[in-house]
Amino acid sequence: MENKRSFDERLNELNELVSKLQDESIPFEESMEIYNKCKKLSDELKKELDEAITKVSLINENNEEEDF
Repeated sequence: MENKRSFDERLNELNELVSKLQDESIPFEESMEIYNKCKKLSDELKKELDEAITKVSLINENNEEEDF
C-alpha cells in the first residue's frame, strides 16, 4: 500500500519549491524543473480542496455552499 503524504506535507513542499523559484541565481533548467513540480503539486492540492468543498456542501443541511 502506498504511503500517501498528507495535504500539509505537500503544501509545505510547494511553499519550499516556490521559495527556491524566487532565487534568481538558479539555472533556467532547474527553475523549469521546479516550476513543473510546483504545477503538479498545485494541481493535486487544488483537486483535493475542491473535493473537500464538494463534501462540505453536500453535508450542509441547507444545501447552500459555504464561503471559504
